[in-house]
Amino acid sequence: MVKSIEQLLNGRYEYSVVPPEVTPSAVFAQTGPGEDHKGVITVTSADGQRLRGHGHVSDARIVLTQDRFTGTSFRVVYGVDVNGLTDGDEVLVYKTDPLNPVSDYDLLMDGEEVKKYKTDPLDPDTDKGGVRDGHEVIYDHTDPLDPSDDLLFFELNIVFDTDKDVIKPEFFAQLDKVAKVLLDNPGATAAVEGHADKRATSKRNYNIRLSEKRARAVARYFEGKGVSAARLNAVGYGFDHPKAPNDPVSGNLSNRRVEVYVSGAKPGKVNYVNPGK
Repeated sequence: MVKSIEQLLNGRYEYSVVPPEVTPSAVFAQTGPGEDHKGVITVTSADGQRLRGHGHVSDARIVLTQDRFTGTSFRVVYGVDVNGLTDGDEVLVYKTDPLNPVSDYDLLMDGEEVKKYKTDPLDPDTDKGGVRDGHEVIYDHTDPLDPSDDLLFFELNIVFDTDKDVIKPEFFAQLDKVAKVLLDNPGATAAVEGHADKRATSKRNYNIRLSEKRARAVARYFEGKGVSAARLNAVGYGFDHPKAPNDPVSGNLSNRRVEVYVSGAKPGKVNYVNPGK
């Protein structure tokens, strides 16, 4: 199934995308070789979701850095074999998946890892600093080869009722440990990220809204413990950032998660234990 997307730079460019099951964080598209355009881009992903923001088209891929409909900043990459590796090299040299441009689910294309960042395309956390390579590069602007600059990362094992954002009391202990880190480090800030899994019937915009509500619920809990709201940023990514494959029927429980990234905590990461583990 081939579906067209519209790239509205001067209203002249159109590209085809395939396949429909790939999420908007890695949808395949085709552009002419050597093209390079920058400006406002409007695209429709293979699952029918419209995205519009500043971005560029270059060498058979579109990179969209801000979705103006949701106000969420993120990177969306469209391209045909945009990871820059031949299928043969993927299979024989790097042992990556030629059908999955992000073999280790770390948000970076396999080719980017090999050629640009020198990270391991089969290891989501190359430097073993605690944060996935792609999160370091895209959001934290830290070095994925240097464990010392990784943010303090907590993955919370919180189970919400279906379609709800109410935190149950049995999960308060996890949140209290993270709140204590923030209270012990008054100069630290935290990004609270909500994530969802994906089934064949999942709707992207709905899951973005729900995951943001759950992230905000966690942020409100921290505020109730005395952490200033100005130090917290809650965002929902829906199913755009899976950490493992999703089953089309059952999804994947590990992708339903809330993550907290703390910047500016002292002393270092070795003094804290991930409460969700």
